[in-house]
Amino acid sequence: MGAVRAMREGLDEVDPTIQGITSGIYTGTFCEFSGDIAEAFAGKGNPRIVRMNNGMYTAPGARNFTKNMFRAAILRENVKGKVDRFLAETDTCPQNRYSTSASLLHAHFTATILEGATGAKHWITRLSAHEPASGKAYRKKLSAHAKFYEALTQYAAELKPFGCRIPLTLMQNYGFVPEETGVNLSPWSNCVLERMGFPLYFGNTGDGAVFLDDFSVNGFSDEEIRKFFKGTLILSANAADKLNKRGFSDCTGVAVEDWNGETVSCEMIYGKRTASMVGRRALRPTVGGVETLSYAAHKVDDATYVPLYPAVTRFANPLAGETVVFGGTPDAPFVYYAFSMLGETRKRQLVDILSRRGHLPIYYPEDAEVYLRAGMLPNGEIFCAFFNLTLDELEDIPLVCETSVTHVEYLTSNGTREQLDFTVIDGVVRIARSVKVLDPVILFIK
Repeated sequence: MGAVRAMREGLDEVDPTIQGITSGIYTGTFCEFSGDIAEAFAGKGNPRIVRMNNGMYTAPGARNFTKNMFRAAILRENVKGKVDRFLAETDTCPQNRYSTSASLLHAHFTATILEGATGAKHWITRLSAHEPASGKAYRKKLSAHAKFYEALTQYAAELKPFGCRIPLTLMQNYGFVPEETGVNLSPWSNCVLERMGFPLYFGNTGDGAVFLDDFSVNGFSDEEIRKFFKGTLILSANAADKLNKRGFSDCTGVAVEDWNGETVSCEMIYGKRTASMVGRRALRPTVGGVETLSYAAHKVDDATYVPLYPAVTRFANPLAGETVVFGGTPDAPFVYYAFSMLGETRKRQLVDILSRRGHLPIYYPEDAEVYLRAGMLPNGEIFCAFFNLTLDELEDIPLVCETSVTHVEYLTSNGTREQLDFTVIDGVVRIARSVKVLDPVILFIK
């Protein structure tokens, strides 16, 4: 703080009204000092502006897209009430398309607006070498969508998100923690939900189904955990184990144990084989009323699979909520074992889990990798941001909607709305709009 104040004093000697903008990265991961620093550096009569810490430098592709939205949301939550405006960190370092495509820049900016940004710090010009052509595609893409971003900012401010909720801890992590944080930051969102086409958001409000992983569970007080149990709470095995040790075993409904019996050959979901989960542990019901949604099995021969223990359980807990425990972790490296979670059978199971208590007003039913950010607008419309994270262009937009659909519009690049045709086939609304890779489509559905 002393260094920041000294820099501000130097600016004030020239002009105390010069706008100061601060970076969101100072200490550790969650940057809770950013608001105080923004206030000290803003300048006389100026808004407090912070650039979010969600750059996507040299991203290897579209996967793990929401990792950076999670980081932006953590900053937003930790400086709530202390900052007036947020800027996206849309740097394309080292500022050429070998590093970051123009489409990824556009998708990144669009998604960060949905996390509260109302502008961006665009470092898109190569300065370390004289290569002026490297920024052309960036400038073309951004200028073509300028009014799109402005309109989207207005809708984002009014949006009440729904679906799958990743809660945001206010406990700080400076790297001095007694355990590994895992392979992926926020693995439920990063490894599973961003690819399944379920509505996903990061926040501490709303009635979305809450997801906690092995590490994130450490970041919430007993009071906060109790509130999670009053709704739909979905836990990894180790998260459930930790909550049992904190005195919540009556709410998880299961003990979490290491398995030393017969070899686990697979997991059986609806009678179908799928790969067993990474970090698998055995779930043992400890109270009545625990429902087994799938089980670990041992293969005797091609026709015989013997159940070993529950792999996923569901329980109507005493706090009037519903607890679902997965007997493993979503935190999987992107190799074979990740596909225990990424498959049509697991997706069907998650649809069953989420729809029971109304957490899927809308979702994408097919198998392309789709990130969906959805919610309600004040006029009763469903807002749906559809991000295609695959390498395949999608011919249309299929959606399953909880209510009947009578009208669909999309946000054009010039910030206006235009109507789209659609048909309903076997309960799926098929919207006549193709979707290119990393070219988000913003839908308004009545």
